[in-house]
Amino acid sequence: MILDIVCLQISFWLAYAIRQGIHINIPYRDWMYLRMSIILVAIDLLVILFFGSMKNVLKRGYYQELAITVKHVCLVEMLSILYLFTSKASQDYSRIILYLTGGIYIALGYLGRLLWKQYLKKRRLDSE
Repeated sequence: MILDIVCLQISFWLAYAIRQGIHINIPYRDWMYLRMSIILVAIDLLVILFFGSMKNVLKRGYYQELAITVKHVCLVEMLSILYLFTSKASQDYSRIILYLTGGIYIALGYLGRLLWKQYLKKRRLDSE
């Protein structure tokens, strides 16, 4: 779960850097983006806990892992949009950053899950 949250935050930061430029301050200095980054973590945790995104991780193949990662990211994105709409912050928040975060999160999340699974499998084989 921690690796997933790290991938999400890196995705958020990269999306912000692509949209606003690297020379601009990091997103956590702007109150609106700081709040959104905290909300993203909370939403990510809720999706992990309620939708079982991390269930049977070691038993899944590449395609199934990709499908579950895409489903997980779509749920996080939809709940983020719902939050922005409900809080009336959607007009101030950059939609490009939101969508870029989702796209980057799919790639980083999938890669992170594959690498973590590989590490766990190797560690399990070494201990036997």
